[in-house]
Amino acid sequence: MKTILLTLFILPAVVWSQTNIAIGKFRNESNVFSLDRWEKNIPASLKSEFSGVPEIVLVERENMEAIIREQVLALGGFTDSSGAEAGLLLGVDYFIDGTIFKNGSTYLITANLIRVETGQTINEQVRSNDPDYLDQMVSLLANNLRFHLLADRDYQDKISIRKYPVLAVGVSSLILAGATAALFTFSQDNLKKYEDTTQLNKVDEYYSRANNSNKAVIALGTATAAGLATTIILWLAEMKNEPIRAKTMDDRKVSTQFIFNAGKEVRLGFKISF
Repeated sequence: MKTILLTLFILPAVVWSQTNIAIGKFRNESNVFSLDRWEKNIPASLKSEFSGVPEIVLVERENMEAIIREQVLALGGFTDSSGAEAGLLLGVDYFIDGTIFKNGSTYLITANLIRVETGQTINEQVRSNDPDYLDQMVSLLANNLRFHLLADRDYQDKISIRKYPVLAVGVSSLILAGATAALFTFSQDNLKKYEDTTQLNKVDEYYSRANNSNKAVIALGTATAAGLATTIILWLAEMKNEPIRAKTMDDRKVSTQFIFNAGKEVRLGFKISF
């Protein structure tokens, strides 16, 4: 009997160590047709972000669509109108779907993390002013969804993007400045030798060295000034570069929820966001 009881206590721990998740569609709700490709890319990228997490089991999209089709037929035309209903059909713990939108110059991705058993929803949003940063947006979104799911990492409210090579250009400019200073010292040394020499056979040599090194100083000095100016321009541009930001949405609203699972349960309730 003790062995049986021990087994009964151990099995649930193994089962609950993994969370079953299905990732649904992210609908483009803007008039920007170029964002249509995000509808496919975002679920695939989220799947990639979660695929290496041992605590998460993902329902493959192909299997997910097949299961829903079978359930729809079995229920005589029932359609999954919400993430919670889709999650019930799939038998998962959480269902993730979302929307894509462009507001002015800002691109937004909003994800709905739905706990299927209760219908509780957490809305996460990421936004960026540059559509080329889709991968970074999804990475930030996945981090914060994982924070809510597993609590195994900190919530991250932004990712700073380094768009311009400010550091590289700045370091190059400092190297050029050092080379210019060294060459200037060399030029002045040879100029002094030229002025002080009493050996006629050395006059042309010192003059040539001083003249050539002076030309090189002018060239390097010009390059250094250009590099420093470029560094300042890039730094000012980088200061205007907005980071990718995230936040947990809080709509503060009351909404009704209806969940139907044929032969098992019908649930009608209210969702209150504070």
